Parts: sequence; structure tokens; C-alpha cells
Amino acid sequence: MGFFIQDLHREIERLHEEQTREKMLVYRGQALIKNDFEKLQKNQCGLLSFNNFLSTSIDKDVSLLFAESSSLQENSFGILFQIEINPSMSSSPFACLEELSQFITEKEILFSMHTIFRVGNITSIKQRVWQVNLTLTDDNDEQLKQVTECIRQQIQNCSANKSLGHLLVRMGEYDTAKKIYEKVLTATSDNDVSSRLYLYNLLGGIEYAKSAYSTALSYYQQILDMCPLPIDCRDFDLTDVYNNMASVHHSMGNCSTASEFYEIIAEIREGSLTCSSLDLGSMYNNIAVINTSAGCHSIALKYFQKSLNILELSLPPTHPDLAFIYNNIGMINNITGEREVALLYFEKALKVQKKSLPPTHLFMAGTLNNLATTNHWIGQYQTAIEYYQRALEIFETASSSKYSDLAIIHNNIAQLYKTWGNYDKALQYYLKAIEIQKKISSLDDPKLAVFYINAAMLYKLMGDFSTAIEYLERAQEIQKTSLPATHPDFARTYNSFGIICQAKEEFFNALHYYTKALHILETVFISTHPDLACIYNNMAGVELYLGQEYEYIALEHIYKVLRIQEAHLPSTHPEIGRTYFNMGTIHMKMKNYSETKNCFTKTFNIYKATLPPQHPDF
Repeated sequence: MGFFIQDLHREIERLHEEQTREKMLVYRGQALIKNDFEKLQKNQCGLLSFNNFLSTSIDKDVSLLFAESSSLQENSFGILFQIEINPSMSSSPFACLEELSQFITEKEILFSMHTIFRVGNITSIKQRVWQVNLTLTDDNDEQLKQVTECIRQQIQNCSANKSLGHLLVRMGEYDTAKKIYEKVLTATSDNDVSSRLYLYNLLGGIEYAKSAYSTALSYYQQILDMCPLPIDCRDFDLTDVYNNMASVHHSMGNCSTASEFYEIIAEIREGSLTCSSLDLGSMYNNIAVINTSAGCHSIALKYFQKSLNILELSLPPTHPDLAFIYNNIGMINNITGEREVALLYFEKALKVQKKSLPPTHLFMAGTLNNLATTNHWIGQYQTAIEYYQRALEIFETASSSKYSDLAIIHNNIAQLYKTWGNYDKALQYYLKAIEIQKKISSLDDPKLAVFYINAAMLYKLMGDFSTAIEYLERAQEIQKTSLPATHPDFARTYNSFGIICQAKEEFFNALHYYTKALHILETVFISTHPDLACIYNNMAGVELYLGQEYEYIALEHIYKVLRIQEAHLPSTHPEIGRTYFNMGTIHMKMKNYSETKNCFTKTFNIYKATLPPQHPDF
């Protein structure tokens, strides 16, 4: 078969040289199953390659006929590809077969295998029939050239099998890449220590990407067993292994162990004359990630920015590694309350990934999740659920019950359903998130604590206080073993205990917990951080029931809430509506009836504009 493919390719090249060099439009009609068509829609402005010789026609009507008939197939859409060809801009081989084809009336144009096109507009022709515009990529397409050349340099010294494995990893095809590397490892002599070390490192990276953390560590440990000191490895860079082990331990929630590995790397690289810019960029990124986990957000942002400055100078603008940094900077800005800035970085990350990764790549799912979460926080709920569903589809397509991000997405969808007042649906997603996270991480992972807190707060809303307290106690036990005492997650747990005490009318206990939470947040966040608004709001709610002497303090706290919300949220956000309602309640207690009416009117108008009519807050 290989000889036939090679001969056909060469014949197409020969005909291509002899035939017309004019611009033209050609067409292809075919069926695409629903999932593949949805992936194509998400890849607009990205790149597309067919994994076969591509038959097209100059005759649009013939191709449209194929597309329309294909639309009758179950679970499929009829697609009319319109392909713009400019032979002066591209050397990709294609040939007119009108005089050679058995079907002369089809006026066939045949492209060689793996020709690359850029996806343009996608428009509906009629029900279940769509037109997709493609352009044959320019030989001078800078984005394609830069990314291709960069990846080529990264794999240029590898064998064919190793190179194929690298490319499959880039595409997210981890299981196929693993089979190739295992095949190469089996064929590698025990005496070829350098190659075996290299392959163990690659296999560890695949297991890490699949969230199989223990298996990943076992591969890395084999490397350390073979050469426990850097000098023993000669041509193999042990810092890569330490770096990878640090990443695995961090993902497992073992932040102190991860920090120890990064300290080892720092010692090695400080004494090295050959440390590259990309190595430094990676190092800065990893230091930033650890500081993020420790709650040191300003330090983390500084190191993320240093990493970005290096990578933007060292990599082409559509290299997928840049999307990692954009995502990390976006997440830090979300933590510090800069939602619009976060949204900007997540959009930059998605733009890069659309141009450099397949539309079902797991990394893209992570970016979609980040966009969904941020849109949720700024009140764009419909946009948020659309991003969440796109992310979930990618993970489910990848059979990704092993991946930690799948737990996070379930948790985030639960948060959105809770906001909408659909508590049963929210609980279903929270419990699924906890179930997934338990399977893939240590039982003292801080992420698991977050999921317990979220589920606890939902149980509180459903009136099940005993289960809520049980979940909060589980979260607090995890935090005590894995986080510093001033970490913001402790404040969240204290706040949650306060909410439950308040619901049980234990008001002084509630105020005690809120005050503990406030002291932590005031030490780590700026005065307009959204988490402070939450605490002030809860303190005001308790103070309202502690007697007349607390009423003015409650009003002062609720005005602080409004000032913070106005700095971060659109004026019609439901949270602002709730704040006006709470403010109105305090004014009513103080017998300021005109202010009460004004506040309640604002609440009603905001709710009417943003919440479904069946929402409990009505």
C-alpha cells in the first residue's frame, strides 16, 4: 500500500507541474457526523487536514448534490466544502483528472494526502446542509511556518518513531503515543542508557497528562534509580525529571514536595552555563504555580509575567506553550478579582490553541472551563454554560474520567446550577466532582476540600445542616494538613461555618467565624477584593439580629459590599440585586421606609432582567 500511495503522490506532483496556475474555486460534498461537524465549527479560523487523498470538483452543483444526499444519513450533516486555490501562493500538489477520470462529468480535482487548509466562514445552506469555506494554506503562512519550524526543531534529533510520538503527544493522542514509545523502549538495548532514560521521561510525561500520577512517578523514579546524581547521566538532563516530578507532586496536592524538587533544580541551573531561555521560562512558570498554591498571588503573578516575557521572545506567537502562560496569568487575575483582565488572557489562550491544537485537545477544554468560570462570575450565565458544555464534551470524547480537570468542570457546572436555583442538579454535579477527585488525588488535596465546601453550602441551602457541617469538617481537616494558616481557603471554611451558624440562629457564633475569615482576607487581599464583599455581607446579615446597637455597623458593612461589587460587576448582576435587598432589609429595620422601597425596587428590576421566573429569590 505504501508504494501505491507514494506513486500516486508523485503522479499528482507531475500533473500539478504541467497544469494551470490560475486561481480557482473547487468543491466537495460529503457527510460529517454530528460530533465531527461540531468540532469543525469550533475550529473556525484554524487549520484542517484530510487524512486521505482529497477528491474535489470544479462543478459546484455536482458537489452540492452529494452534500444534500449526505444530509439524509442518520446523525449526519451534508457539507459543501468550497475550497479557494491560489497556485502562486501554495506549492501543495493537486491535479485536474478530467481527462483521466472514469467520471468525466464530475470535473475532478485531486489533492495529495495531508494537504492543509485554513477554515473560513461556515454558513447554513438549508436544513442539515452547510457550506464550509476553505483556503489552501499559503507557503508563506507565518503562523503555520513558525509553529511547524519550532516543533520541528524540538524533535529534529529523534528517530522516526520518537518524532511520531512527539507529534501525537502534541495532538493529545496520548494512548497512541504511549504504544509507540513502549515499542521503541522494547527495541532499545539495556546498554543504551541515555535512550532508555529519555523514553522513561517521555512515558512519565504521557501518564502525567492522563492524570495517572502514581504511574508517572514510577517512570521518573526509574530514571533516578538508574542515575541518582546529575553527573551519572552525562548527556541526559536530570533537571527535566526533577521538574516533571515537581509538577506531578503539585497536581497531587503535595506542594511541599514539589517545592523541594524546584529547589534542587534551582541549585543545578544556577551552576549551569548552558541553561536556555526556554528552561528559565519554564522554571519561572513552575515557581509561580507553587506560589499560587501557597496563596502568594503577587509573587506568582510576577513570575508568570517573567516567564511570559521570555517565551514571547523565544516562541512563535501561536505556539501552544504560550497558551499555558496566558491561562495561568488569567487564573491569577481571577483570584485577585480582576475578572475582565482574566477574561482577556483566557481569550488569548483560546485563540492560540484554536490555531495550533486539534479542536478536541484536552488543553483547550481547560481554557474553555476558565472562560466559563469567569463569565459565570461576571453574570454571563448563558455564555458560561455554553463554555462548560464545550469543555465537558471534549473530556467525555477523550474518555477522560481519569483527568482532574473533569472534576473541576463538574464542580463549576454545579456552581452555575446553584446560582440558577436548580439545587438537585447542582448536588448531582458536586457529588460527581468529589467522586472523580477522590480517585485521582491524595485525600489531603486542597481541591478536594474546595469541593467539600461547595457541597456543604448546597446542603445548607437545602436545609440539611448536619450533612453540611460534616462536609465542612472534612474540608478543614484537609486544609490543616496541606495549607498555611493564612491561606484564603481557610477564610472560606470559616465563612461557611458562619453561614451555617447563622442559619441555625446561633448569631454570635456566626459573627465569630466571619471575623476570623475577615482577618485572614484582610492580610492577603486588597480592600476591593470580591471575597471581602462576601464576608461583609454575611457580617451585616448577622449584625441585624444582634440588637439596635449593631444596626449602623450592619449598614456600614453592606455599603462596603456595594462599593466592591460596583468595582467588579455589571450594574444588573444578581449579586448587586441581593445587596440592594439586604440594604433594604436593614433600612426597614431602622424604619427608613423610603430607602427601603428604593432598594427593593432596584432588586426587583435587576432580578427581572437576569433571573429565570422560577428562581427561588423571587
